[in-house]
Amino acid sequence: MTIENQSFATFTYTLFENSTEGKVIEDVTKENPMAVVFGQGKLIPFFEQRLYGKTTGDEFNLHWDGEQKVTMDTITDLSMALGVALLLIFFMMVVYYKSFSLATTIVLASFISVAGVIYMHLVK
Repeated sequence: MTIENQSFATFTYTLFENSTEGKVIEDVTKENPMAVVFGQGKLIPFFEQRLYGKTTGDEFNLHWDGEQKVTMDTITDLSMALGVALLLIFFMMVVYYKSFSLATTIVLASFISVAGVIYMHLVK
């Protein structure tokens, strides 16, 4: 039997902390398998998507990065986008003022003022 939308299936799994060598968090065995009708939103969407198309006897490992990994990836992407935006703003100012030194002075003054505001918030 192949798992499809609106099909009934039972399955077993072992949920580990961090990796397959980690502590067992949950173990669903053949004696008491999980039963579900697919496509009704009863499972975590990522887990349900990985089960579609599997047949009887299929085995697979599902590596699910935790919330911390997703958060760090997002912060990294946003930091890179901020850096690119600041460089574009700087070069737009260079073109507008026709001077690297004036654009540099304005950008440095902006950073120093932001650092001062943050410092004063921490002091008070």
